[in-house]
Amino acid sequence: MAEDTKKEDGGNEGKKKGMSPLVLIAIGALVGGAGVVFAVPAKTVEVHVEQPAPGWSSPQVHPDVFEHTFNPAQKVGRATAMLWFSFMYRFREDLEDEVMETMEAYMPLAESNTLQLLSTRTLKELESVSGFAAVEADLIAELNQTLFADFQQDGNLAEVTKILWRKKLFQ
Repeated sequence: MAEDTKKEDGGNEGKKKGMSPLVLIAIGALVGGAGVVFAVPAKTVEVHVEQPAPGWSSPQVHPDVFEHTFNPAQKVGRATAMLWFSFMYRFREDLEDEVMETMEAYMPLAESNTLQLLSTRTLKELESVSGFAAVEADLIAELNQTLFADFQQDGNLAEVTKILWRKKLFQ
């Protein structure tokens, strides 16, 4: 028996083991990875780019001038006020034709509504700086509601941005 163990031990001394299993695993991973890189096509990613929303027009000055001569609200006596103004507006560029048609159709109503709004103000309100600023804000809101109500429902697609005062006289 002792001879058998010597032969087995002696027989192994002359042979080389070869490469270690760790080196074989590393080489296999490298070759396998390279095969994946060359065999599998590159992944393509589709990016959906939305069309940019149409921009706003540059502010436009409406050519019509509202000329209102009215009696402001008074408790005692009579007063007269004369206000002339126009307005600036803007709209989404792709809606230009619709905005122009709507403004043309509702302009008489806008003139009437602004006169009614101004007639409810007192002379003190109209003569004070803060009161006049409030009147201007109310006029902008009234014009937006009258002229662009259809465009306000779908989002703010057209709007009056500023009142341009042409003349103001109080007596």
